[in-house]
Amino acid sequence: MPSRPLAKPREGITSGQIGVRDPFQLIRHLARSQSDPRKAVAELVQNALDEQASHVVMERWREAGEAVISIRDDGKGVLPEMPRPEALRYIAKNIGYSRKRQLSFDERMRQAMLGQYGIGILGFWALGHEFRMISRVAGSEVWVLTLWEDSPKFEIETATGDLTRGDTWTEVQVRRLHPAAMGPTSGLRLSSYLSVELRGQLLRHAARLTLVDRLARGTANRRFVIRPSELQGEKLEGIGSVAVPGYSHPIELELFYAGDADPHSSEVKLACAGAVVVDRLGEHPDFARPPWNDPRLAGLVDFPHLEIPPGSRRGFVPNEAASALARALTSIEPLILEKLKEKETARAAQLTTDLHRQLARIFSKATSLVPHLEWFPVSRRAGKLADGAVGEPLSTPDLVEEDEVSPEPELFAPGPLAEARILPHRCELAVGEERGMRARAFDADRRRIVDNVSFRWSSEGPVELSATEGDAIRIRGAGAGEAAVRLEAASGEKRAVASANVSVISEARPRAADAGIPQPQEINEPLQSWRSRTVEDGWQINVGHPDYKALADEPRRRLRYLANLLAKEIISRNFPRPEVGTILEEMVGLLSALERSGAWS
Repeated sequence: MPSRPLAKPREGITSGQIGVRDPFQLIRHLARSQSDPRKAVAELVQNALDEQASHVVMERWREAGEAVISIRDDGKGVLPEMPRPEALRYIAKNIGYSRKRQLSFDERMRQAMLGQYGIGILGFWALGHEFRMISRVAGSEVWVLTLWEDSPKFEIETATGDLTRGDTWTEVQVRRLHPAAMGPTSGLRLSSYLSVELRGQLLRHAARLTLVDRLARGTANRRFVIRPSELQGEKLEGIGSVAVPGYSHPIELELFYAGDADPHSSEVKLACAGAVVVDRLGEHPDFARPPWNDPRLAGLVDFPHLEIPPGSRRGFVPNEAASALARALTSIEPLILEKLKEKETARAAQLTTDLHRQLARIFSKATSLVPHLEWFPVSRRAGKLADGAVGEPLSTPDLVEEDEVSPEPELFAPGPLAEARILPHRCELAVGEERGMRARAFDADRRRIVDNVSFRWSSEGPVELSATEGDAIRIRGAGAGEAAVRLEAASGEKRAVASANVSVISEARPRAADAGIPQPQEINEPLQSWRSRTVEDGWQINVGHPDYKALADEPRRRLRYLANLLAKEIISRNFPRPEVGTILEEMVGLLSALERSGAWS
């Protein structure tokens, strides 16, 4: 192949290579680009995972009055093929260069390596004043590398490390923590952050990540096992991975229908090889459109070919890989919107059924409390809640009249056990009658705890328990009188107790034979003023009325609105006079106005 002729030099033009006048000044800029101390810790943990660690332990403690945070791992060690002094010198002298970049992309993906810039240790500037890397490989002596914030110097020396830890281990310490870094790196806050930030990497490596916070005050939890965060909502089936032409690895999607979740927890995150790089994809200029900014959508989009800015490790470089990501996601947007619509339709139908049953729970005692009222005749045909169903009976003995609400989706794991409850916390049953009771556990912020909690039941008085462990039991009236059901919840070292009062009566109170609630039928007539009406013992609700539309989005407010409408219909049925209906409509209108104004908030 003939060589190309040299271009003639142009007059007045000189050329050369750019350079760095002060290398440490560039290092200073890189170090200061990381301002989040939590992310700095995540980078150090990521380095441990890249070295194939199976167990990573983080600790916070105080030494000589100064706060310290450490990350210790059992991986293959820092540059294990080199002697320890050489390896640590290489780390200190090659800031901004990582030997991981010598590996092919597919090899780094196979080993689940994320680091590639060689600047992760500089993040310690956001944490504290002094950095130590302590290393032992294959039974060697223990050596330590020390760096200081805003200083170009380093020191390498032998150390009296704990030889009982094993032949190969690495520990990174950041000493003299900045006061501003203390709060974000507390046990609860840091564990919550890492469970989300490193979710993909924890799943890929199947590593154990433990945090021991010896600086925690009082009775606060000191030990945290950090697990990959659980994505909340109903999974959108049929949307898993999307191939991207020209790239070896596809886009992986885990998308969920979040419904009425908190907008701050119902969001789509963007990740690169398991590490989150965009917290809210729908707020990025390239994706500020449905479905990505739809509050009903939550989950994770992961594309490992993105190039991430090395300083902040947030966002992505707008190169061809980013354009390929945008094209691929655009192609599946119609399918995601269709799946959301399907979930919304199914959820609306289920919500109607659930609210109807909740109304039955609310009104379940009314037949005995106000026995003079006539109810709707539904019991002979009850239980058929599909199309054509006519209602729900009020005679079911196991209905729980308390505020039994499904736990809200949580982005972060709940905290330590602080409270236990029994549902219902009071009830009445006849001698020989049975009913169910349930246990619930909560943290100090009233968040429901589902995992790693045990329950033990006991009773006093004339009731018998069919079980004494588990979160659900059945009780039976053994004799007339007052009784109590006790509960003890346990989670780790934490304990919480609760009790419920039970009145056992000689005979069950009579209920009307046909007492029940008619199945609501939704009618959309926005131009009509009626809120609800009965037609041949059926119950129609105008979902086009402004009051309904203003209150329907929040389940509790919708439930209260429907309860007001049902009470109106029951009274109208018993006092069928026009003036009664008019007065009741005005009353419901007043209650709805109070609800819309937030009076019950």
